[in-house]
Amino acid sequence: NLTSTQISGLTALQVARLTAAELGALTTTELQSLNTTQVRALTAAQIGSVGTTTLNDLTTSQITALTAAQTRGLTATQLDGLSTANFRALDANEFSTAQISALTSTSLGNLTSTQSAQLLATQIVRLSATQIGYLSTTAVQGLSTTQTASLTTTQVGRLSATVLNNLTTTQVAALNTTQARSLTVTQINALSTANFGALDLNELTTTQVAGIIGGTLAYGAGMNASFADYDNDGWLDIYNTQIRSEHAWFAESPTVNRYMMNSWKQGVWKSDMPLYWEMFKQSGFGRDKSLHALEGFTQLKTTWLDLSGR
Repeated sequence: NLTSTQISGLTALQVARLTAAELGALTTTELQSLNTTQVRALTAAQIGSVGTTTLNDLTTSQITALTAAQTRGLTATQLDGLSTANFRALDANEFSTAQISALTSTSLGNLTSTQSAQLLATQIVRLSATQIGYLSTTAVQGLSTTQTASLTTTQVGRLSATVLNNLTTTQVAALNTTQARSLTVTQINALSTANFGALDLNELTTTQVAGIIGGTLAYGAGMNASFADYDNDGWLDIYNTQIRSEHAWFAESPTVNRYMMNSWKQGVWKSDMPLYWEMFKQSGFGRDKSLHALEGFTQLKTTWLDLSGR
């Protein structure tokens, strides 16, 4: 039967002695009459024992006032049951690693870009690839390059195409060599044009590059040739279109990397690369732009012309 005035007059010691049942018996108005000092007087045990209804009766200002110890006293069930507004009022860097590992799709989907930016590297590494997949585009893009760099190779190698494409080009460009090399060929091929262009191809392995081009470079060397402006100097260059991926010529930078980046810069990626991928075949003419390939589909014809004027 306490009034809001009486509730607001309780000392910190008195608040700390309230049981979970007593807290649960308070009305919304009575709960919301607690000031910041009183809210912070609640013990972690008290916080962890109240129901989600009681927690959601608190205002966002009261939730924001919770200390790190109080936040870490919340159970996974409580976090999952918080309203979107109250969950977003929490300071994400105060979550324990155990809480991070237990966050559900509901909780992770409610993370704002501000909260994702608050996550510590020790918290980020505890997220599973599945959990990262629950993050909204805004939350993913809220991660700093430092936070992105804290992702483990296991996490990066299991990220879905959706999550990878939710990253900004700046975040993709910030991937270090170890992270870039943990990407599967499937992941790389699923990248958007912009995000693929942000990758540093020099950091990829020859296996990854071979997979990007079509997965056939590791086969025996062929007898075909093609032409393209490989060095971007305005002149066509003739080169072998079939070579084993372990050969030094292929492995050396910037041979294939440079060729692919020039295709990007010249704006012919979408139109020409599908044809270029077909160049890399084990044998035969291939569907490329080689003059030698065209000879197989042409026939020499002799024409007599009378130029005497008679």
